[in-house]
Amino acid sequence: MFTFSSFFKRTLFLLSLGLLIPLSSEAAWYEAFGRAAVLDNDVDGARKAAVNDAVRNTLLEAGANIKVYQNYENGTLSSESMEINSDYPVKKVTVLEEQRTLNAVQVRVRVYIDDENISRCTIGKVKKSVLPVTFRFEDNLTYGGAQGLESMPIELSHMIFDRIGSSAAILLQPERELNFFRDNNSSLSYDEIRSLDALSRQENVQYVITGTIRSLAASDAGPSPIDKLFYSKTRRIDFAVSVYDAMSGRVVLRRHYEGESDWDYKQGDYVDIRSERFLSSSYGQRLLELASFAAEDIVTSMQCLAPSARVIDTRGDSILISVGQSSGVKKGQEFSLTHFSEYPDRQGKIYQSAQPSGALYKVTDVYSHSARLMPSGGNHLLNVSADDIVTLQ
Repeated sequence: MFTFSSFFKRTLFLLSLGLLIPLSSEAAWYEAFGRAAVLDNDVDGARKAAVNDAVRNTLLEAGANIKVYQNYENGTLSSESMEINSDYPVKKVTVLEEQRTLNAVQVRVRVYIDDENISRCTIGKVKKSVLPVTFRFEDNLTYGGAQGLESMPIELSHMIFDRIGSSAAILLQPERELNFFRDNNSSLSYDEIRSLDALSRQENVQYVITGTIRSLAASDAGPSPIDKLFYSKTRRIDFAVSVYDAMSGRVVLRRHYEGESDWDYKQGDYVDIRSERFLSSSYGQRLLELASFAAEDIVTSMQCLAPSARVIDTRGDSILISVGQSSGVKKGQEFSLTHFSEYPDRQGKIYQSAQPSGALYKVTDVYSHSARLMPSGGNHLLNVSADDIVTLQ
């Protein structure tokens, strides 16, 4: 049953510095759900956190730079005099529905977003093709300390990838389980670069996202009866995410997230990570928060990067590339061409060399998953070959 409090019956106007800024003709309404746990009987705090979560989701969908939203993260939603950046894209928030259970609040909101004021760079609104790889435990020791949370790699992957998939900047491919990149070095090895290149060709993606769970260890309250009386058991949350440009072999993002929270389960208890009880617990809320931060960082790291694609066929003066209508490619867009060459060393290892050609190609025909390009302005190169790379201008 949906209930409405007086806090949510009114429409909230979020206008910078209290100025009456007219809503742009480019603005649009977005709808999203948000959820937060009721901790320490703080229902009002849970409502605000749920609305924060919903607004964050709409900004992801609209393609906004999430870093702008951090200025609002600790604001008080009920305060109409809240200070926000002058270029903040959210102009109006209306809470449509509120659903409350014993431990959580869920809301559905409509958010009016001024597209002209969104701090974003989706580069012509062509989406980046991304392959998500299911998270894994770092090693057997980490797995041994995750008693009761053995399914965490799958569930944490879903928490992060579901948010990423709603971004206007990303075309998310089906999730894969791969034994991929176990080290945390700042640079990639030769074998890793070759594996990325092969994966990019096989899955037709530009980016690969992986994650490693480093610790889910529980800590006791202490050995003495007094410790157990006054202190609660806690448990760690420690994971890392990596984003790779599979076409260039470059590390786009590698970041570490960690936290600790009360652990309300007893040893041997079955833990359903998808359950209301778990997600509404202090530990579940901390996990969701860290997953949200990771998703935002991943989207932000890729959002302003120009999308690239491979040349898959040449015919006369035209070339066929591996992105199309499903990625947002449109007629008239221009791509620059980069030649890729391979050279073996004395040991037989193959190394790639990339050389920008300076040539521009314009989209003339768009298909579901490909597009045909012609030289722009008569700038034609005779040595274009399959597996060369084009990058949106």
